[in-house]
Amino acid sequence: MDLDLRKFEFTNLDDLNKELEKHGIHAANDIVDLTSPIMLNDFKLVNRLVALPMEGVDGKDGRPTDLTKKKYIDVAKGGYGLIWLEATSVNKEGMSNDNQLFINDDTVNDFQNLNFEIKETSKESAYGGEAYTVLQLNHSGRYANIGKDENAQIATHREKLDAKRGIEKDRELVSDSYLDGLKNNYLKAARLAKKAGFDAVDIKSCHGYLLSELLSATDREGTYGGSFENRTKFLLETIDLIRKDEECEGLDIAVRLNMADMTDHGFATTTDLDYDLTETIKLIEQLQSSGVKLISLTLGNPYFISYISKPSDLKKDETIESPFTSSFRIFEMCGKLQKLFPEMIFVGVGYTFFREFGANVAEGLIRDRKISLAGFGRDMLAYPELGNDLLKNGKMDKNKVCITCNLCSKLKANFLPAGCVVRNRQTYGKYVKELNK
Repeated sequence: MDLDLRKFEFTNLDDLNKELEKHGIHAANDIVDLTSPIMLNDFKLVNRLVALPMEGVDGKDGRPTDLTKKKYIDVAKGGYGLIWLEATSVNKEGMSNDNQLFINDDTVNDFQNLNFEIKETSKESAYGGEAYTVLQLNHSGRYANIGKDENAQIATHREKLDAKRGIEKDRELVSDSYLDGLKNNYLKAARLAKKAGFDAVDIKSCHGYLLSELLSATDREGTYGGSFENRTKFLLETIDLIRKDEECEGLDIAVRLNMADMTDHGFATTTDLDYDLTETIKLIEQLQSSGVKLISLTLGNPYFISYISKPSDLKKDETIESPFTSSFRIFEMCGKLQKLFPEMIFVGVGYTFFREFGANVAEGLIRDRKISLAGFGRDMLAYPELGNDLLKNGKMDKNKVCITCNLCSKLKANFLPAGCVVRNRQTYGKYVKELNK
């Protein structure tokens, strides 16, 4: 069968498996493990489906709005066992946009109400159990904005990243004293997340945001740069601060982690989109020693090279790599880490590109112990009822899946409410019209 491997043209699982098996992957014919429970610490997840954090640009004054709530209520009702809420800022200057979520004393009750609704609604899914909820805590660093103007706060200079963002060469770096105080912002946000009833907080360390950038700050002077020990110091000390805090007792700590940055001078990156997991492995060892048992794996910087973490076959540019190459890289990296850390609960990614066979691919990887949980990001927006359909029908509905057009990302990049335009045009179509203007 002559197929263009720059496009997803597979219409049956047998043909897809002929390609997958060249790369040591086999998509399962039936969905069993993905819809089966698994223990996460003392919590029984009803299945192994994770709704990944997708920032919606639909908050108001830091609070979730009705649009924010609808997104998560639909996902809860749709049967995702673990719901990882989107990037929530820990302070004002670290916000990615004016409509980002921001947990503080004034907004904590709104978060508590949202979390309660998510958990109660999740019991109405086909699985009949409560979803585990994670609140992602973040400082946007070089991608912070006020209004539509950049308010970048960087840990280190990177020529290509600075040029794309319009950051001048003499921009001052965030100081060590600022970072010292920032740990307390994370601690306060974690305390509020605990008060709001979340099961865990995620100390977000990916996609080029501030904590992610610190991991690559080899040329930074002072306490938080240079050596591996210094570059990981902020993340590990923040986790330790939360773990030992009485008000956070019982709150799990998770990390969404870049396996590699895949940019020049990036964390765990060599050259030409190649990676070296040596430091990643060393960091995960330390995270494990710090009591972290849940890590959502990702890679790259979507602001710089989006296809690395969001493979799509709708791009016109033939100079970029095949989306199959991007997907197989993700699976390879996740598999290596899961093999090295069999007790760690890793959330995998990269299944959305495979359309209605994404769950079959994830099922095969889980059975082969190459990942623990399957995370769906763009599909979470397009296909909130995914979990229920898998349990009832044993497969995904090809008329509901994400088509990887990445319009949701384009909306976010232009400070507009981000959701699935293809599957929910009634809600998000008007924002595309605004985008086109």
